[in-house]
Amino acid sequence: MVFIELKDNHSLNLQNIEVPDKVLLPVYISDLADKIKQDDIEKIPIVAILKGLVYVVGADNKLPFTKFYIDLLKSIDASITLSILQDALRYAEEKQFAHAILYFNAVLNIDPNNIDALYNLGRCFDDFSEKDQRPELKMLAKYCYEACVKLDEHFAFAYFSLGFSHYNDENFQLAE
Repeated sequence: MVFIELKDNHSLNLQNIEVPDKVLLPVYISDLADKIKQDDIEKIPIVAILKGLVYVVGADNKLPFTKFYIDLLKSIDASITLSILQDALRYAEEKQFAHAILYFNAVLNIDPNNIDALYNLGRCFDDFSEKDQRPELKMLAKYCYEACVKLDEHFAFAYFSLGFSHYNDENFQLAE
């Protein structure tokens, strides 16, 4: 990831979004590599910027320009969370758990009540824990499932996963 600063003579064409002074745009470097090899750095692929925005929003929602990044993502596509969620699910299926977690977090930083992202984040933590034998990730998974139940007390998948989590912790009454 690199951050680029727009030159004074360049601007972003945005509707209803105030562009902060000296905005730094995150760019996903691997998508920029081909442009650098072709010595065509003046034209940055939009996908590199989109991935950069998603990674930053998913990694840390307290960075100085995060609100702007979220507004920018929403202005690009009103249903951007659905696209990000689909990418997160694809990463999870491919067992690229770190990427999936960043994408699920991005969805939650854009839409904190997105129960699909929250539940699948828990699943991702569970799977990542199994793969790398990291019990602390199990605790994060359980937290996600509990948060799902708080959002929607009828969300059966969360109860199912939470039940297994309690069972594995030998909290049999809670599991029931």
